[in-house]
Amino acid sequence: MDIRNGRLAAVQRERAMSTLVRSIIVAANSKLDPDVVTDTFVRRRWGDGAMDGIGMLLRAASSPATTTGTGWAAEVTQISVALLDALVPISAGANLLRRGMQIDFGRDAAIKLPTIAPGICKFVRAGDPIPVEKFAASGPQITPRKMACIVELTTEMLQSSSAEALTRAALVESVGRGLDQILFDAVAGDDVRPAGLRYNIAGLTPAAPGAASKGQALEDDIVALGSAVGAVASGPLTFICALPQAIALRIRTLDTFKDVVLPSAALAQGMVICIADAALAAAIGGAPQIDASRQVELHRETAPQAIASGGVMVTPIGSTFQVDSVALRLRWEISWQLRNPGAVSWLAGANW
Repeated sequence: MDIRNGRLAAVQRERAMSTLVRSIIVAANSKLDPDVVTDTFVRRRWGDGAMDGIGMLLRAASSPATTTGTGWAAEVTQISVALLDALVPISAGANLLRRGMQIDFGRDAAIKLPTIAPGICKFVRAGDPIPVEKFAASGPQITPRKMACIVELTTEMLQSSSAEALTRAALVESVGRGLDQILFDAVAGDDVRPAGLRYNIAGLTPAAPGAASKGQALEDDIVALGSAVGAVASGPLTFICALPQAIALRIRTLDTFKDVVLPSAALAQGMVICIADAALAAAIGGAPQIDASRQVELHRETAPQAIASGGVMVTPIGSTFQVDSVALRLRWEISWQLRNPGAVSWLAGANW
């Protein structure tokens, strides 16, 4: 029964992800050929059954408030979760966020999280007062934030028979890599982005190689990282490692290491992060909002600026119309917050 449910869930996630990717293609196609009726295009390309989900997403992009209607919330959430699942193969951050506490903002502007505190449940005698725990008013707060990116695809790519695969790859790679870079850094949070997991947390000193084997240095580092976190929060631990360290951890333990190991290309060689899964709260909003344009000028930079400021033009600037491409803009509400900063430990310069 569990296997059957797992397969059903996988099918539903794949269907939701396909709906998202196809909605992007439809939005782009409407810019390439405005005379083509959306329903006709969808049915000709994917059959009659594809229009319901695609229509829902396109309406949500133009009028997000309508997603509060009956039946929409569950479908939109499923598509948002499907995108997170699709990122997992290339994003350790997406995998980690799936493992933590899941929060739904609903209509709230912010949510106060309970801190991780020692348990107070005790045995009591019949008729005696039962201990009471009150959430601290000074607990951490999680607030909505937005990831966004613009991806350019040529007309030939969008009109090819491989458009769905190419669009999916562009979407997943753009969002997944950006998520890891932000989630695992040490930058403070502000009104634009959440804080990186290493913010305001001092790194541990890695075990020196000395005369001992690299295997001994590995063991010492893993014990130190896990012990620092376990003192605050019990439960499953996840180790996020730079690629060489993830490989070494699996090889030198003969793949018998029981805690989860997630490799991330966003980490510098020698860096290892340990986190208690229960300490991380993740909030994922509705389905990503999709926009497309064929006639727009872009500052083609990963750190863009205003096209013109004080009479000075930035470079490089490109026109999608001139190169016959479509700019796809994706905006996705996603945020996270540590319930206790002591539930994260890390070190750089591992000697194994």
